[in-house]
Amino acid sequence: SRDILLIHDEIITGFRLRYGTAGDKLFGSEPDLLTLGKAAAGGMPLGVYGGREDIMGLAVPGAKGGRWVGGGTFSSHPLTMAAGIAVLERLQEKRNEYDRLNKMGDSFRTRLNDMLGEMNAPLIGTGYGSINFISCLSSPLDKPLKTPGQLGALFDHKMQDIFQGHLMQEGIFGYH
Repeated sequence: SRDILLIHDEIITGFRLRYGTAGDKLFGSEPDLLTLGKAAAGGMPLGVYGGREDIMGLAVPGAKGGRWVGGGTFSSHPLTMAAGIAVLERLQEKRNEYDRLNKMGDSFRTRLNDMLGEMNAPLIGTGYGSINFISCLSSPLDKPLKTPGQLGALFDHKMQDIFQGHLMQEGIFGYH
């Protein structure tokens, strides 16, 4: 009603919580434009975008008002395309495993936060389904967090950098 585009950036979440995208099915919002990547080709350099026909039609060469959307160094690279096809076929075959993986992620966070609470540690596990984060806080929690803003107010950037550095020394790498 306000002529504003809704864009789902699912570079991280696409194919992580379900076969396909998370925003439309899990959170009930239909995007006008969508970006995917990372998981769509098993770590190979691949980006995927899509959207409503009237918007995507603007990228069709020769269309009225259309613009050519070009590529770059890795555009249509045969190895990346083969990896993308293989990954998507495998994910589709295993699509019924997503519920189990998401329940495991939820269970992990619950057990982790119970343990951190017992230890009075200034850490919290957050996330959704199979996506998990461990955040360093300026002090232990005395009550559950209800909003992302509360987490942001307690987040300890210096300790987070130290924590992630120690994890990396042990061969544990996160994406943020």
